[in-house]
Amino acid sequence: MEFGCHCRGFWASIARPPTRLINCHCRLCRRLSGAAYSTWATIKRDGFSILQSVGIRRYQPTDNLARAFCETCGTHIFTEDRRLPAVIGIPAGVIVGGTLPKPAAHYFIDDKAAWHSLCDAIPCFGGATGMMPLP
Repeated sequence: MEFGCHCRGFWASIARPPTRLINCHCRLCRRLSGAAYSTWATIKRDGFSILQSVGIRRYQPTDNLARAFCETCGTHIFTEDRRLPAVIGIPAGVIVGGTLPKPAAHYFIDDKAAWHSLCDAIPCFGGATGMMPLP
């Protein structure tokens, strides 16, 4: 399975397909994606190989997060969290080939866009941490 940016200046392979996707509704994901939420795949860093990289820019929106973007087309290609050094987060929309699972949960529901309605029955998490189970 592979993933990369729109212009193909960055391209990488994933040794094992993601087993779980999540939808993140936090303000940061909404703002950086321009969408109601971001759907993320988390993979082990040791299963990630860069095949081609013409140019990557990094943006550090918080002390813990760094987001990598293609400097040519602007595609968000992965995120690193220094609290979780063994994994990287990949926006599910940049993954090509193979079959991805359906998202398993919604996180940061308290930050959800007021104009967006949830229309599925997957578990929801929110509260102060964004990760507390909600009824």
